[in-house]
Amino acid sequence: MNLKLNDFILKELNFNINDVSIKTKLSGLNNECYKIEYLNTPYFIRICNKSKDMEEKNIIKICAQNNIAPRLLYYSAASGNMVTEWINGHMPNEREFSSIGFIADLTTKLKTLHSLKYCKHFNPFNEIKESLLLCEKNQLQLPTFINILIDKLKTIEYFCLENMDIGLCHNDLNPSNILITGNDLYFIDYEFSAIGDIFYDLATLSWMMNDEGKKNLLKFYFHKPTNYHYKKLAYYLYVVKFWNACWSLLKSKDNTSTYDYKKGAEMIFQDLWQNYSLD
Repeated sequence: MNLKLNDFILKELNFNINDVSIKTKLSGLNNECYKIEYLNTPYFIRICNKSKDMEEKNIIKICAQNNIAPRLLYYSAASGNMVTEWINGHMPNEREFSSIGFIADLTTKLKTLHSLKYCKHFNPFNEIKESLLLCEKNQLQLPTFINILIDKLKTIEYFCLENMDIGLCHNDLNPSNILITGNDLYFIDYEFSAIGDIFYDLATLSWMMNDEGKKNLLKFYFHKPTNYHYKKLAYYLYVVKFWNACWSLLKSKDNTSTYDYKKGAEMIFQDLWQNYSLD
């Protein structure tokens, strides 16, 4: 058994190790995640590599109360380790992700999430600026056309900050953080959740959708979307991709995965360079 997991089970949870079985090690980009069984009851466990504040805990509890997140059973700000109830479900596949039924259920849950109140704020434009500085500090090679991308980002930032649509956002709603179970769905992994512009979540979701899926996403969310909604979704998709490119490039510095984060960052930057105009 993994030493960190073993210590957590023994010292933080005080479980009898003889009554624990590890069913699955789950994928996780920033943390180690497991499905375990203790006394024949399944649980989700996250073993974190750094301490946390209490913001994530509070947001998960609020979301669980509104049937958006699995119920939180244990959370340590000191270690960042966490236990939630186990939800039997699956991540949406490519076909499901653009389907009418999925988008209808998704937007219902998303609007509930966005209606919730909290105090922590997230500004993706500031996050990108800080990430670019870190890339330069760590001598990570940015594309030769980075200044052109930044100029586009500044134009988008001006528009978006003048036209805010505020709500409690997940801020990492890729398919791996959505669980479909029966006739319901849940959002998981609230590490980046905070108050922000709801279009960040909408854009993150739209990244993996086909054109028809993008249209249906806005139709189910806003009922009668206008040119403003389509324009802002396109703008925030640029922001989401820019932030992900920066994150991937920084991740490449200490990469222990088989995935080539540097190549991933280069592909996203190239996509922004070739395929995005502000018309």
